Amino acid sequence: MAALRAFRHAFVAALAFALLAIGATDAHATHFRYGTIRWESIPTNPTDPNAIRVKVTAESAWRRSFAWPSGQVPTIGVPLNTGYTVTVQTLANTLVNSAPLSVTPSSINTAEDWFVGSSQLEFQFSRGLLPVRIFFENSARISNLRDGNNDRPFRVESIVSATPNAASPASSILPIITVGVGPAVKFFIPAADVEGDTLTWSIAPLTRSLLVKAAPDGQDDLPPATLTIDSATGEVTWATNQEITPAAGGDFYAVQFIVVDSKGGETPVDALLRLVPTTGNPPQLLINGTNAAYSVSVRPNNPVSFTVTGSDVDAGATVTLNSGALPTGATMTPSLPTSGSSPRNSQFNWTPTPAQAGNNFVVSFSATDNFGLQDTNSATITVLNNFPPVATCIAPLSVEATGPTGATATISTTVSDPDGDALIVKWFVDNVLVQTDNVPAGGGTTTLTLTRAYAIGSHPVRVEVNDGLITSQCTTSVAVVDTTPPVIPAMSDIVVEATGPGGAVATWVTPDATD
Repeated sequence: MAALRAFRHAFVAALAFALLAIGATDAHATHFRYGTIRWESIPTNPTDPNAIRVKVTAESAWRRSFAWPSGQVPTIGVPLNTGYTVTVQTLANTLVNSAPLSVTPSSINTAEDWFVGSSQLEFQFSRGLLPVRIFFENSARISNLRDGNNDRPFRVESIVSATPNAASPASSILPIITVGVGPAVKFFIPAADVEGDTLTWSIAPLTRSLLVKAAPDGQDDLPPATLTIDSATGEVTWATNQEITPAAGGDFYAVQFIVVDSKGGETPVDALLRLVPTTGNPPQLLINGTNAAYSVSVRPNNPVSFTVTGSDVDAGATVTLNSGALPTGATMTPSLPTSGSSPRNSQFNWTPTPAQAGNNFVVSFSATDNFGLQDTNSATITVLNNFPPVATCIAPLSVEATGPTGATATISTTVSDPDGDALIVKWFVDNVLVQTDNVPAGGGTTTLTLTRAYAIGSHPVRVEVNDGLITSQCTTSVAVVDTTPPVIPAMSDIVVEATGPGGAVATWVTPDATD
């Protein structure tokens, strides 16, 4: 029995190594693994209404061990020029613009020999050219793909619609999705739309993906496809038991999906699928303890944290946790990939910046066991736009002095925040901070007052309200005036007789004046 256990462990280790060795053993026509491209049209200079600016995010995965022309070794957070180009063309194939595809790695898998990251680009051109296509491409995919797609060209392309200030959906997957053999194996292509538009999933037409077949069938002829995608949910169903029985190291297939929103914005997702033999039970990938996709909305400068767990019920199973592209600034603790006995945990931490507001970020995770079986899950993080708080001051106030030192006056202001954020309100009189108030989150429109003594004269008042990101202000003034004259009591006439040619001396009591 001990010898049998030792053989099993040795077999599992050898098989796991074979499953993860795509980058080390197979022939490569290119080093491309996975790609998606999305865009957002943003307002331009109002003096040039015919111009449009398009922000483009190209997310892609590549072979880590490739001898990059720049001589760089892929490193987290360090931009790497892939040597490819992102091109903008009209639908009639006229060149509009282009830029180098420089990828900033956010996740690296040395065992599977890939890294994944994104490139942020911006193009400006005449609005009259819309719609246009934005894409990157090359002459050949990897050499060991099924269905005759080996060594063939690939293209990852999106169409920028003519809808003003629109944006395409966000989507992101693992560079390699691994599935076992079965009659209806399922996985999702996660996607989200920051505008809340309805999404529709489909398999990309061959003219867009440049694949020989829209979906796998395991043969080089054209029998019915065995892979479909639910247009309303993005759930992929693959009858993998109808494919060629996979080898121990797995067989690779290429598929491209397209996610389209109700405004016509679209995002391609070019996937590399690996079919492996089914051995034992597949692992589970949980986010915060559930296998449901995770979704959260957050405002800039507010942290996001959740726990990813990979587990497997098979005795002695090992689990490898992995992630696709991470948002800039996000970390996993411990860093991924991480492997070991079941369960394996890693915590996601990220504080989005104001520059990342108004965007959806889709992060995919996988748990893979030592037989190559895999489960995936995803998190969608919506970074909301932060609207400035509002402060409204009363009109300038004039009060009558009540004494030689001036008067006491009470003024008010109303504050609110469209986002319901907690507020800090500061009062400045004569440019000196004199009072600070706090309004809790969700406090609605709140009236605050300031009561203090003012000397005779004019005093500028400024109210600043801050929601943690943006400060707004309003101004007013308090003038203490003295318009009441002093009062002198009435005096009686005095009549005296002249005592000489010069008149007479009269005497009276000096009155007491009051103010």
